[in-house]
Amino acid sequence: MTPQDIEIAVIGGGLGGAALGHFATAAGLEAHVFERTARFQPLWAGIHVTPNVGRLLKRGGVFDRLQARGLRCDAFLSRDGLSGAELCVHALADAGGDADRAEYLTIHRGDLHRALVEAIAPGHLHFGHELIGLEELPDGFRLSFRNGRQLRARRVIGADGIHSRVRRHLKPDDAPPAYSGQAAFRGIVDVADLGERPTHDLTKWWAPDRFVIA
Repeated sequence: MTPQDIEIAVIGGGLGGAALGHFATAAGLEAHVFERTARFQPLWAGIHVTPNVGRLLKRGGVFDRLQARGLRCDAFLSRDGLSGAELCVHALADAGGDADRAEYLTIHRGDLHRALVEAIAPGHLHFGHELIGLEELPDGFRLSFRNGRQLRARRVIGADGIHSRVRRHLKPDDAPPAYSGQAAFRGIVDVADLGERPTHDLTKWWAPDRFVIA
């Protein structure tokens, strides 16, 4: 192969792309991640790291970094959204179930993303690479980027979001994403304002057409 040839090109360096880049490399595969932005901007949002995901991150050496920044959840509570009455409780302390188990964590999305990005092999994350062309070849693909760079890859993985250019290439006749009418709102509450209320429970308040989770 020429110097511009690679085995796997991952398009998009978000959570999915960063995870793919890390785990592919950990499996002995040559994977490069191409991110269109010049640098990452952390999203101010929380995310759940469930035990099945945590187990994989533990094997990949990432989970220990998350434990220092995340919040361990002891139980998942369901409550009535109007009365607040407790509907059911599901203990999470032993959710992993074996010696390789991982705790159920909630964590800042930016902290999870940072841990995954730092685990990508040095030199395998490329900023400023916006994909503008994808051409199928007999032995792979030719990729063209807005910065003028071209390369060939044996395999291409699209992790470039809702407006994925990779998906448009594979499914050119698909209709674009349509707004479903549903929306998610996020907020932050200072732990000091919770008083005596438990902070290690993951609680979901259910209503007929909406819910709140914290």
